[in-house]
Amino acid sequence: NGRRSHPMSKVFLLRAESSKEDKYKPFLEAHGFEVLNVPVLKVQLREVILESGVDYSGLIITSSNAVRAIQLETPFSWNKPVFALGKATADAAAELFGENVSGQDCANAKELAAFIIEHTRPVVSSPLLFLAGDKARPELPELLREAGFTLSQSIVYSTDPIDNAGKVVLDLMNLNVAAEGFTSHLENVPSMWVVCFSPSIANAVIPTLLEHAQKQTNMIRLAAIGKTSAKAIITMGGKVDAIAQTPTPEGLLESFQAYEDT
Repeated sequence: NGRRSHPMSKVFLLRAESSKEDKYKPFLEAHGFEVLNVPVLKVQLREVILESGVDYSGLIITSSNAVRAIQLETPFSWNKPVFALGKATADAAAELFGENVSGQDCANAKELAAFIIEHTRPVVSSPLLFLAGDKARPELPELLREAGFTLSQSIVYSTDPIDNAGKVVLDLMNLNVAAEGFTSHLENVPSMWVVCFSPSIANAVIPTLLEHAQKQTNMIRLAAIGKTSAKAIITMGGKVDAIAQTPTPEGLLESFQAYEDT
């Protein structure tokens, strides 16, 4: 039969603060989970500066935070292709750029790079503009440069953990961090999913969680949105129970179900 999920398993979505509509919470609640959004990263938007006189050939955005940064600019005129990583980012970008947006089916940077390489050709005099965050990994620019593309990368937002992020999560999970009476009120509590949306979040929360919740490891399950976040959890010493293969609510639910069916 495999392991069955408690009908009201709790899901803690650890993510960056956001002003956009959340799709994960209502989707998972509709599938019988009790869901709490936990904003553990602060996002600081920066000014988007376009180099004057540069004829960009396309725009790359890998986070809806980059879209929020663009929205601060009025006007921001753009009529070239827009390559967005994943459905959430593409949906946010489509509100600004309409049908110019593609890449919504790409699940990670490697797939987006392959998509760009397949659908456009390098023009040395017309760089691609990559609006990135301060924690952006080098994989996407490296793959594009190896394929002959010129790239102009601009940091348009930064993320930092909130103070005592791990403790905040522990408190919300109602895990008593004092040693005595540690498990007394947890006898009949359903399992809890802790979902990390990025490596930065894993780095900020997982060490504290592992340190204080060792006695609850049979009750706490760790999930990651994508392989990069999963690697960060493992690096911190955690065991990843589920990896969403796509950065979507459906992908996360499928990863939960795959765990239950093992």
